[in-house]
Order: sequence, then C-alpha cells, then structure tokens
Amino acid sequence: MAEQIYLYPQVDREAGFFNNPVEEIIYRIGRGPKDSNTGDVQGPGGLMQTFLVFDPPLTAPEKAVVDAIIAYGCAPPLAEALETVFTITDLHENLKAVAAQMNLNPARVRLRYGKSSPEKLMCDRIYLYCGAPLTKQQKSALTAAYAALITEKV
Repeated sequence: MAEQIYLYPQVDREAGFFNNPVEEIIYRIGRGPKDSNTGDVQGPGGLMQTFLVFDPPLTAPEKAVVDAIIAYGCAPPLAEALETVFTITDLHENLKAVAAQMNLNPARVRLRYGKSSPEKLMCDRIYLYCGAPLTKQQKSALTAAYAALITEKV
C-alpha cells in the first residue's frame, strides 16, 4: 500500500504544541504519521491546511479517531475521570534560573532533544548539557531543581 496524505483545516497551535495531537494519535491508535511527517500547506483559495501522512493508510476506525483528535487541536487532552495528571514545568523556561542558582554560565547550559532509537516517531529524550564539569553537590542540586518541576495537577 502507498502512503496517504490527510488534509485538515489548519490546526490552531495557540493552545499548545502540535506534538500534543500527534502524541495522542500514537497513544490512541498505536502509530503516528510517517516519519513524523506533519505540517501546514497552502490549500485551495489560499487557506492553510494541516497535513498528516500515514503509511499504510488509516483504516476507517483509525481515521475517525484521528479526525476527532485533530478537531480538538493542540491543547493537552482532557483528563479522563480516573486519571492522575501531573504538570511538568517547562524545562526551557527554567533553564537560566537553574543555571544561575548553580553559578553556571547560562550561555553554556543548554537543552537538546533526541530519540532513544532511530525507530522512534518522536523525540523521547531531553539532554541537558552543562558547559563545565559539575561537582557532586552541583549534580545533586541540579537533580533536585528539576525534580521540583513536576507536581500533581488537582
């Protein structure tokens, strides 16, 4: 079977990151767009459209799930009644503060995203690079600072 391109009205990215619906698609149907192949293109009449590419094409039940997820947009999914939800404060937003707290040059502390294996559809690792060797105390302080970024959402 050949790949299939699916077009949707442009997804509003103001409510969150586009990887939210992509991750939800993977969670709900067990696979995601081909090679993370998603984006926006100019459609008929100059209207922007969001596209997703699947190979093999979606089955009718999968398409219904994807349609509903894309219609919801980029906001995080609604919590199901019995779910426990945690909030993880954005790492980039806190990077400079954590670096300053540890007396590190903020320009030499950076985050990079990566995949644990080439087969992964999405990045599943965040790497924190410190431009200097850290002492045991600094390593512990760094771990504690980032551990404090996760809280239970009530």
